[in-house]
Amino acid sequence: MTKEQIIKFLALAVLVLFFLSTLWLVFGMNGLVNSPDESANLQFALSYKNDGDLNIYEPLNNVASGILHPRSMLALEDYVVPRSFLGLPVVYGLLARFLGEGSLMLITPILAILAVLAFRAILKQVFADEKLANLSALLLILHPAFWYYSARTMMHNVPFVSLLIFGIYFFIITPIKNRTWLNDVVAGFFIGFALAFRTSEIIWVVASCALLLPLLYKKIITWQRVVVFGLSAVAILTTFGLLNTQTYGSFFETGYTAQTTVTGAVASYEGVIDTQAVVAQNVFSGLLGYLFPFGIHELAILRHILGYGFLLYPWMVLPGLVSALLIVKQWQTESNTWRFLFLYTLFLSTWLGVVYGSWTFSDNPDPSIVTIGNSYVRYWLPLFILSIPFTARAVLFLNNRLQSKFQNKPLILIILVMAILSTKLIFFSPDGLIQTRQALQTFGEKRAFIVENTEEDAIVIVDRADKFVFPSRTVVTPLRSEATFAELHNLAERRPLYYWGITLPEKDMVFLNSVQFAEMGLQIEYIQTVLDESLYKITLK
Repeated sequence: MTKEQIIKFLALAVLVLFFLSTLWLVFGMNGLVNSPDESANLQFALSYKNDGDLNIYEPLNNVASGILHPRSMLALEDYVVPRSFLGLPVVYGLLARFLGEGSLMLITPILAILAVLAFRAILKQVFADEKLANLSALLLILHPAFWYYSARTMMHNVPFVSLLIFGIYFFIITPIKNRTWLNDVVAGFFIGFALAFRTSEIIWVVASCALLLPLLYKKIITWQRVVVFGLSAVAILTTFGLLNTQTYGSFFETGYTAQTTVTGAVASYEGVIDTQAVVAQNVFSGLLGYLFPFGIHELAILRHILGYGFLLYPWMVLPGLVSALLIVKQWQTESNTWRFLFLYTLFLSTWLGVVYGSWTFSDNPDPSIVTIGNSYVRYWLPLFILSIPFTARAVLFLNNRLQSKFQNKPLILIILVMAILSTKLIFFSPDGLIQTRQALQTFGEKRAFIVENTEEDAIVIVDRADKFVFPSRTVVTPLRSEATFAELHNLAERRPLYYWGITLPEKDMVFLNSVQFAEMGLQIEYIQTVLDESLYKITLK
């Protein structure tokens, strides 16, 4: 084999290994996922595939104050609808109609691989440097944020950035040669779909598209291209606006906004939200409230950027910082491309750092733990991807300095160290894929027990188990809520009612049956413990 053939073989092997690794949480898991967001996306994708619907009928919500729904779903009258954006369930549901239900969990890994290839092509074209493009593509695969969330296959984030990359690819590379205008149509479609997946990113994405204006001024691109691109993106967004109208009653409504603006909408939340962030929504109103929905909290920004921007994966971040500092130092002699990328990365880092860094939120029951599973990692995924060319430049610079002494061994060693550190974080850390797969296996055991020991029409009150109990059983979350307690008697009158959660001490059972539940005309009965949780039946006294 020639050197070129060996490199191609190794590249293919890396892509195959990456793809297989992202299926760690898929095979043998029977559709189980690890978060309410993923569960909601999966259920509504299935619903859209099977029936073309983005709602699930729950007639009791009209008489139970709308509390019968999982986290990451929203009760609207007698239907349960997504509490997120509609892009993923619609697109994945449509693809699954043609490719089969089994394809649902494979779409994100496939998009990730295609994004890596498109990312390489973009950098090769922009920098005219194949080594930089190849290494950047490899570093994208190895970046813990991209790798980990490619394996969380029903999350929005990797599809979102992948679709953005596809849009940039078609606009810059223009791979369609016969009818070149189709490149702009396809590019606009991809950007539109990306925003349908995460509409909350529309401000910076539209601001980024505005960067085309200087290119228009210099006549590098034409108005025709921009208009075709823009109209194509608007066409996709209009389609999803109509779906918003059908689902939430308003063109500009989403699951996130409907919970506060639509009469009768009821939602519950995943994770823990700091009340400071909630107060901030009242501090800023009007345009500022829209731009900075969580306010601006300097200490929170610094804490979260330090923890989730640097300390989780310094081997990826520090080389990029060194490159950025060198670019500033030799600004006058740097190429326009590197200067533009530096300024754009600085802009986006500031924007996303302030917006999401001000939000104090924890997906982990212990909010003090910094893990790769927390939301900041996925919200800042666009920044991590932007930083990769800087990291690749630093690695190549170091390799060139040492190459005369060690030939190509420094580059191989650096990549190997990065791969080992990323693998350790992704698979073996808290919230890593090994721990997550073990959790999914226990979810399967618990779900099987609950289904076997409750009636088909039963309502199960849960604290965090909705992600695996629903849709096998109707759920209410959580038990310790005034809204839940207010409806307990009503629910117990209408359907079999259970609680699944932490095993209650004997003194708590006595208190509930003699005081709190007794005052409601209810009683709670222990059934059985499975692993670390127990099933209880709540009945009329």
